[in-house]
Amino acid sequence: MQLHTISIPPALGEATLLEWLVAVGESVTPTTPLARVLTAHTEWVIPAQYVGIVAEHVVAAGATIPVGGELARCTPPPRVRATPLARRLATALGVDLTALAGSGPGGRIMRADVVKAVDVASGSSDSLPPPAVVGDTAHARAVADATVGTNTSSTIRLRIVDAQPAPLASATIAIDLQSVLHQCRVQNATFARYGLQATPQSALIAAAAGLFPEHPLINAAWTETAIVLRHRYHVAAGLTNGRWVLIRDAGDLNERGIARALTGTGHDLGMATCAIAVTADWWQITPPLPGTVAALTLSEAQLKPVALSDTTIAVGAVAHLSLCYDARVLDHPTAMAFLNALCRRLGVRPLAEPPEDEVGLVSSGIA
Repeated sequence: MQLHTISIPPALGEATLLEWLVAVGESVTPTTPLARVLTAHTEWVIPAQYVGIVAEHVVAAGATIPVGGELARCTPPPRVRATPLARRLATALGVDLTALAGSGPGGRIMRADVVKAVDVASGSSDSLPPPAVVGDTAHARAVADATVGTNTSSTIRLRIVDAQPAPLASATIAIDLQSVLHQCRVQNATFARYGLQATPQSALIAAAAGLFPEHPLINAAWTETAIVLRHRYHVAAGLTNGRWVLIRDAGDLNERGIARALTGTGHDLGMATCAIAVTADWWQITPPLPGTVAALTLSEAQLKPVALSDTTIAVGAVAHLSLCYDARVLDHPTAMAFLNALCRRLGVRPLAEPPEDEVGLVSSGIA
């Protein structure tokens, strides 16, 4: 095991160790105060100089340290395998990743592991809340929204009484993908170095996964006795060639990670919590997969007139963004709220398509 030696700066001369400020076994960074020493003229605080864990105190308090002499030795920090989102969340919440056991592939630490650690540290119970008996899904939705803010369990069950099955419903908006396509072209300069390609689908999945914590019903599951809210987001991605790929823990991946996952094969779609598909068919809408309540569909962009103002129309890269959902769990206002939030995150706005015979078209900026 590699050891780093922490020494007294030679410019200080001979010194006496007054006090250790960090015990053996504690973690340090380059600026962590390690020890107090006294030279012929001044008292100094010596920083740790490295990132790692203190393995040994070379001298004891009260001992004399020669010029440039050793103070302590430290080992590098243990290597931690964690997703980018888990690292950001751990930094924000003050969670030590080295103390966590990851639940992801190969022991990788996921977002859910960090959330669980915070829950345990705060003394919250990991048990599920008692079932809430309700008579309609509007009430269930209100209870679910109130519960999500205070419970970090992997599932939350709400018992439904006398709920009648309802057919699937859908919400659709037209959007101009111009800005998304431009962003994909910019990112491809970097993605190509990894053998990947940025696409509207990778951008869509990344944006949607970032919104799932705020819209928990999108990843819910319906049973005859419960609506189950899931806090891990496994996206079934449907490609235009008919192939499906499961992206596990999509909320823990950045867009490049999602682009990499889209190249995978052989995944079990039975784990999916929702579906996000792209299609070349202008009006095709993907229904939810078994065990899920929602599926998002993005059509291929077509050149169509877009109203920029009351007097100006341009040709844009227009696509349809649709959410097909189980009406027993979601309703139209909830679906539209998710679609509008998704548009804001993507940097696009819903469009009102003008009649095709409208005059006053301006040239398109589509490459």
